[in-house]
Amino acid sequence: MEKLILEIEEIIPQQHFLSDEKLRSALASFETYESIGDIFVIRYLDKWFSIDGHHRLLHLYRQGVKRVEVCHDPADDDHFLYRRLAKESLNIGLKTIADLEDRILTNEDFLVDWVGKCQLMLKEHSTPEDNMRFFMSHHEALFDYENKNNHVFVGYSDRPWTYLSVDSEKGLCELLEQVPKVYSNFALIEDWMVKFIDPTDIRVRELICERLYLPASVEVQGDMSAVEELTLQDAHAIQNAHAYGEYTDIDYVKKQIDYGYHGGIRVDGELVAWALTHDDGAIGFLYVMPDHRGKHFGEQITAFIVKRMREDGLPVYVHIEKENLPSIRLAEKMGFVIDRTVRWFSLVSDKT
Repeated sequence: MEKLILEIEEIIPQQHFLSDEKLRSALASFETYESIGDIFVIRYLDKWFSIDGHHRLLHLYRQGVKRVEVCHDPADDDHFLYRRLAKESLNIGLKTIADLEDRILTNEDFLVDWVGKCQLMLKEHSTPEDNMRFFMSHHEALFDYENKNNHVFVGYSDRPWTYLSVDSEKGLCELLEQVPKVYSNFALIEDWMVKFIDPTDIRVRELICERLYLPASVEVQGDMSAVEELTLQDAHAIQNAHAYGEYTDIDYVKKQIDYGYHGGIRVDGELVAWALTHDDGAIGFLYVMPDHRGKHFGEQITAFIVKRMREDGLPVYVHIEKENLPSIRLAEKMGFVIDRTVRWFSLVSDKT
């Protein structure tokens, strides 16, 4: 946690509406500048966004205050709801706290239009804990330790992978002290965690992706009649054509066909397009042979897998490399929402 002094006009509100009742309450409770309490911000797209204290900030702006002390916890920067609302703030044109002057609602409307919206987002959201639960349900524990709201699990798929679920920097450091050093492959790591896991910055085999999830209210439409499930005989074709050969092997692909969710399209008996879930339940391996692109095979296969996963009551999410903008745009077109940046890597001790 760090405290900063920011120009009040460089803080973009992440909240899109204010409550007239809460604003009156905020005005009545302030006696001095020192009585405003902590105001929290995040850093997103090289800009500062307030995530708390919006009514207080507007009051300070009205009073002519130019600079304000704020609190910044880097762990908050990757929170899906904060990032999504910050992105929406930019999309609707919010630039400073002053822009909320014209967005003050009655408290009744505020509860519906703003609080209700946030609650729905939280209800529909899929988090990395979903990945961890899927992985745990299909892999035997090599190491498993839980302390209050913090949990570390190590299981073997293609190699021993360490999954972490933590609520703070302190919780992360406490878990890392428990993990045997021999387990040096880390999965689904958020940006803020990296400096604690790898302070020397010498990790290898690193894959950086955007994690996107499909809200439960989004229905994926499309013709799925040509899609069928894969067989173990398809594993070699998938591995040979796949771009991530350095990260996977044929045994890994076979495991995902065996217990995961998958689909493919064949033309004249030849497999020309496919996708299947990874060891943590994320839809991946999406590939269409060059001669068959532009036929919407990718959308059809994704819809097929989504349907199967939802029938089993599972959340739906994907991982796409950050540089793969066409695939990210395709996923967003289907209704997927960017959650956060995650990465997989090994520490040097596991380089062999």
